[in-house]
Amino acid sequence: ENPGLSWEHQGLCLRDVQLSHFPWSIDHLRVPPQIENAYAVIDHKTVLNIPAARLSKQERQWLCELKQVEKRWHGAPVLSQTDKKLIGFLSVQSREVHVIPISNKLLLQLGQSAPSKSNQ
Repeated sequence: ENPGLSWEHQGLCLRDVQLSHFPWSIDHLRVPPQIENAYAVIDHKTVLNIPAARLSKQERQWLCELKQVEKRWHGAPVLSQTDKKLIGFLSVQSREVHVIPISNKLLLQLGQSAPSKSNQ
């Protein structure tokens, strides 16, 4: 039993943390209700198209069936193709790529620690 972990599965975990700064405005994040078409922003020149047809749900993550995988993709933000909001992050383990979707718990945690609009 590891204190502070919400869940742990095959080396991935969700841990409660205190953030002094989060690079995404809370207004630009959302919990995806289901698998959807997405983009992963790898760097300022590389955007990876991730069609919903190449995703399958596995517990709290979505397996990406991609022909090419690069380690540098790990941690890349995943944006919805519909509204361009942050819906998750890429996880690259060995030759498998998963989208780790934003959870309600994380969104609530960030919302509670985010400065109010009047303070921005």
